[in-house]
Amino acid sequence: MSNLRNAPFSQNEANVSTLSLDMLLALSPAVAFGCVLFGWRVLLVVGISIVSALFFELLGGWIARRPSDLRDGTAAVTGLIVSLLLPASVPLFVPVLACAFGIFLVKLPFGGSGHNLFNPAAAGLAFVTECFSHHVFAYPAREAVIPFTLRTPEVNVAASPAGLLKTGGSTAFSWYELLIGQVTGPIGTVAILVLVACAVYLFVRRGAAPLLTVSCLAACAVIAALFPRSADITWYESILFELCSGYLVFGAIFMLNDPVTSPRHPLAHVMYGVAVGVLTMLMRHFGQFEEGFCFALLLCNAVSGVFDRFAWQLLRPRRQRRKEREV
Repeated sequence: MSNLRNAPFSQNEANVSTLSLDMLLALSPAVAFGCVLFGWRVLLVVGISIVSALFFELLGGWIARRPSDLRDGTAAVTGLIVSLLLPASVPLFVPVLACAFGIFLVKLPFGGSGHNLFNPAAAGLAFVTECFSHHVFAYPAREAVIPFTLRTPEVNVAASPAGLLKTGGSTAFSWYELLIGQVTGPIGTVAILVLVACAVYLFVRRGAAPLLTVSCLAACAVIAALFPRSADITWYESILFELCSGYLVFGAIFMLNDPVTSPRHPLAHVMYGVAVGVLTMLMRHFGQFEEGFCFALLLCNAVSGVFDRFAWQLLRPRRQRRKEREV
């Protein structure tokens, strides 16, 4: 009998704590590089977001009269991911509301850590994207100086590469600027080389599955090559701009690999990653917002177990033939 019938599920508490610690360590270079690019207000946004996630985790446990153990690190990871997907100049109530929605209304009602059906960070970001898109996509211009203040700073904003592609225009950024983060965008997603280094760390530590990340990005690359969103770019430039814009690479590394909401079977990893990539590109082409990865991920979260069961059933004849040969 398949052990995937009750998916999604998580590892034991010790493994969850280790995975969370690895995720926090892998995300720390993105925080540091964000401070270099956007200033010290990054730490304020990150701190408020993490504290909010921890607070709502405790509050939910108190209301449900169920002890909340913050030592597993899952709430901190959610808060950190939410903060890194927002502009450095974002009003501080935005990450607070995103964490409140993701933790209090999406994670805890399903039973808390290890039982949530949807990725809390993706759900929180989707919520604030729908309600406050004018804040979520208001990225500071590269030359803007963002003061360290609790108030919403008044800075010049500029279109991100994803925003330029959404309007059908060509990006004014070179491949070199896209790779090292000299572009407008969310705090932790603009430096692609930094994210690649973080991914290598997670892959080595087995905190992320390469098949999930690579299949998602490969699906996006194929669609980008076949259907460029700008008439002024070549197919390979379309691939570069699509992969290096928005928070696609960040999401494929840190959000797609959530051990609770993603499938477990290797073949299901490929199918799941491709599904998220295709849906992301469809939302980029036809959706309301410049980035749709969080919505694509949530849709696939809902049927994560289906991918596992399909992969298991698909490979069952092969396993049966192998057992017959062994007999």
